[in-house]
Amino acid sequence: MNTTRPDEKPTNDRALSKKIEDTIHELEHANTQENIMKLIEALREFVSSGQCFYVPLAPKSSEELLTIPKLNLGKMTSGPVTDYRKVAMNKGGIAYTVFTSQEEMDLGQPTDYRLVPAGDLLALAKNDETSAGLIMNPWSLSVLLNKDLLTMVLKSDDEEEVEEEPEHETMLYIDHGEACNQEAEVVVNAAYVPFDFNEPGSRALLEACGDELKELCFATTPPKPGTMVITDAPNLKASKIFHAALPMEENESTLTIFITKILSAADEMGVKSIAIPAIGSEEADLEDDLPFPVIVAAGWFNAHPKSELNVTITCRKIDTYKKFVSYLFS
Repeated sequence: MNTTRPDEKPTNDRALSKKIEDTIHELEHANTQENIMKLIEALREFVSSGQCFYVPLAPKSSEELLTIPKLNLGKMTSGPVTDYRKVAMNKGGIAYTVFTSQEEMDLGQPTDYRLVPAGDLLALAKNDETSAGLIMNPWSLSVLLNKDLLTMVLKSDDEEEVEEEPEHETMLYIDHGEACNQEAEVVVNAAYVPFDFNEPGSRALLEACGDELKELCFATTPPKPGTMVITDAPNLKASKIFHAALPMEENESTLTIFITKILSAADEMGVKSIAIPAIGSEEADLEDDLPFPVIVAAGWFNAHPKSELNVTITCRKIDTYKKFVSYLFS
């Protein structure tokens, strides 16, 4: 496989990298066939012009697996075959990790890397029998390209067009900010007393919605601990707000049930996207270094493989955001 050393300066068209990054943002806001095709076309252009991915290398100091001990839903591994960094997926297989530009890679922790022609890396991820795909730009808004999408990107011009529409791909995002500011159909207001607008999440929600939200809450029976009520979402991009009261007893078990109920309720409503705060890591803070809500959401996806729900977990504190991303991708 053709590679270059980190100190070499191959030709790199930043405009093409930016085009891919912009399409990922569009895909997060609207996971439609049109936006999936935009991403595929941007990647085809990137590959055909000979651009390289920045590919982080796996640590060579240890072959030990870093597991999530309590819920056991995922693990990181350096991999036995190549030295490229990969993430072991919950449903089996690995996902190669790449960056479209130096700027995207520099958002995270310093790492050894290799510049690899994009077509070579996409083909490697597609042809590796253990591979589940390829994750691009994990330090910002990331996207997982599964093998079906990799096949479409690498399809030769003389091959027959794929007649079937690409299936809806569920996404799990991590973002820094407030849930109420996300472009999701449902946003979650998780608090000890959701209608108490002195609590951080509720206060941010009130600032975004205005006094119309107070009127809706005054006309609604407040949720009891461990339950939620639903209101409209005045002046938000969302259509509904889930006001969820944290359970009285806060531990891993009760908070797992709590988050699972929220995701299941959204799925049963038929919505395609929900933004939820970092419950268990900020709201109802557990004394744990693990990205608790990410683990619970991953477990929920495993239990609901046919769901079309996209989940964004928002971190109010930048340290929480960095901890989540570092744990998953470092």
